[in-house]
Order: sequence, then structure tokens, then C-alpha cells
Amino acid sequence: MKRPVWFLVAVVLLLVAAAAAQEYPVLPRWETTNVDAQPSLSGLDAHLALALDSDDRPHIAYFDANTGALAYAHLVAGPGGDEWRYDVIDSGDAGRYVSIDLDSAGRPYVSYYDSAGDALKVAFLDGGLWTVETVAAGGNYASLVVGPDNQPRVSYSVESQLYYAYRAGGAWQTEEVNLPGFLWVIGTSLALDSSGAAHIAYYLGDNPTGHLRLATRAGADDWAIEPVAEGGIPNSPRALALDSSGRPVIVFHVAAPISIKPLHVDYRLMLASRSAAGWDTEELIYKTNPNGWVFGFTTLSAAFDSLDKLHVAAVSEIEPQVYTFYRSDDQWRRELVGGNAPGQIAYAAALAVGSDDQPRLGFNESDRLLYARRSELVLDQQVFLPFTLYNSPP
Repeated sequence: MKRPVWFLVAVVLLLVAAAAAQEYPVLPRWETTNVDAQPSLSGLDAHLALALDSDDRPHIAYFDANTGALAYAHLVAGPGGDEWRYDVIDSGDAGRYVSIDLDSAGRPYVSYYDSAGDALKVAFLDGGLWTVETVAAGGNYASLVVGPDNQPRVSYSVESQLYYAYRAGGAWQTEEVNLPGFLWVIGTSLALDSSGAAHIAYYLGDNPTGHLRLATRAGADDWAIEPVAEGGIPNSPRALALDSSGRPVIVFHVAAPISIKPLHVDYRLMLASRSAAGWDTEELIYKTNPNGWVFGFTTLSAAFDSLDKLHVAAVSEIEPQVYTFYRSDDQWRRELVGGNAPGQIAYAAALAVGSDDQPRLGFNESDRLLYARRSELVLDQQVFLPFTLYNSPP
């Protein structure tokens, strides 16, 4: 028996409505605000770091390539609403490879490379004034974390040597982590577990091949080093994060030329997770560049929320664009946040997760430094059918 058209349409619509009533779709949206205009002359000059205080207000440290200064922006409540306030921390070609963290009182600590002085420095805000201290001559590729004692720790490298420095009694103490060799140490990432023990992810090797390592501090001058991944790892940053149990994960990327396509290079953003059996790796995204070698995925950052869900941010130098990643229903979801408008180019990004378990981003896009906050809009659980079914005319 042939069914009338109205009957078939009604069945389809009812099935869609029933599915929607069970799913309750969530629509992500990013709210973006301007922080500063043209802080970077090019992608190679883009250096920034982001931290959130206990009120989820952002603190951004960044290199202003126009003035060669290390700048700091903080979102505060003003008489007319929220407003950005700015400081200059250091000047004279200082501020690359910047990292930031806050102590329990919300005071910022910033590590950075002073190019003019060829030194690693740490600055902290106390009583409205910035104090700058030199940690190491030639120190570079630093990562800073404030410990439970409200004192900063820094991982950094000097050529083939990896170092760990901590501030105690008003002075900096330094430890050698690895044995120096012929391969350079580049791109360190530091994290502390719940006991305060330090973990450092770093790259060891020479572009385009290399070795990803994790160093764990067992005690004073006592470090255990384990291999994580081998081969095809360009000398770019990597991001280390620990979940609530102290389990480490490392975001990095690999690159490999495509033999059947001259100049084509595959770049894959990877996640390494430690398990009882060792290190497991999985792919988040891959892209092919038809124009040869570039930096691939850069300025990586990662953080867990209170539910131990991992959030990742990365800049693809191929477009260039800013992506965020998170796991949902055992699948990796990807969102494009910056560099998605015509004529806009994303250079660098830094991620932090707020108390609402939603990510925030600071990133450079063309001539602007931007801050973006993610929120979720949950659709109404009630389902309405905005039509009336009529019998088809005779």
C-alpha cells in the first residue's frame, strides 16, 4: 500500500525530534577580545604565555617585537567594566621563550630569555613592582612552574645540557639533569605532581630527526630519564601535562617526507601517554605541506580539567591557524579558533583551563594579540514541532 507523502514526512520528522530529545546537543562558542595591537612583527617573533588566577582572570606575558620588550597584560575589574592593564617587565630585546605561572596569592612569575644579555631571567611582581633575577647565562627554552611553597621552578637548556633550577632562601639553586653530549636539548616543558616532584619533557637531537625524553626528579640531583618517542621529531616545542594521579602525557609532533610527492611533508600532531606497559602514542591530526619543510605544529600547550579531560592547543604553521583539541565520547574533537577569517594569520597560542573546565586561549593573529574564552550552549531539552500535520487534499 502506498503511503501518502505527508505520512512519510511526519515519520522522518518525529524520528529526528526523538533523537534530538535524547542527545541534547551542545554548541561550543568562542568569545574573543582584543588585548594588544601588533605585538609581533612576524610569526618568528611571537612569544606569549597565559595563566589564570583563582577568579579565572587571565594574565598574559608576551614579547612585544615592536619595542623589543617583555610586556604583561592582566584583565581587571574597572569602573566601566572589565579592562586590560599593562606593564613593561623588561626591555632591550628581552622576552622570547616566555613562560608564566601564579602563586597562591595570584602574583605572577615570568621566565624569559634576554637576547641582549644572553641570559635566562625570572621576573615576579611584588608590591606593584617587578623584580628581575638572572637564573643562568645562556639559558634558553625555559618552562616555569610555581611550587606549593610559592617559589618558582624552571627547566631550561644550555646547548646539550638540560638544567633544573629552583629558588630557595632568596637564591637560585641549579641541578644538571642529563649527561651532556653531542645532541642539543631544545624545547623543555616542566610540570609538578601533587608531591611537588618535577617532571621535564624535552627534545634531544638534531632536526629533522630526534628523541623525545621525560626526566623525573626522585630527589636532589637525582633524575630518572626515560625515552618516550624516537625519530622524525623536529626541534619544536612540546607540552607536558599531568593528570590528578600524576600520570604524564606529552603533546609533540612528527614529520616525514612523502617519497612519491617531491617536497611534500606530512606533519602529525601526536599525544604520548604513559601506561603500565610503557608509552602509548596516538594521532590528533595530520596535515600535508606541499611546499617542503616548515615548523609544522608549534607553540603547543596542554592542560587537564578537574575531570581529568585533556585540552590541547596548537598552531599549524601550514595555514597558519590555531586549533584546540579535547576528547569526547572516546574521540578527539577539534575546533578552529584563530586564523580562520580571510587574511588572518595565527602565529602563537597558549592555553589554560578555568574553574568551569572550559579552555581559554591567548594567541597572536596577524596584527593583534587576542584572548578567547570557550563556553557551551546547551539546546533546550524540550522538542517542539513547529508545524501542523494536515491530510493531503483529495
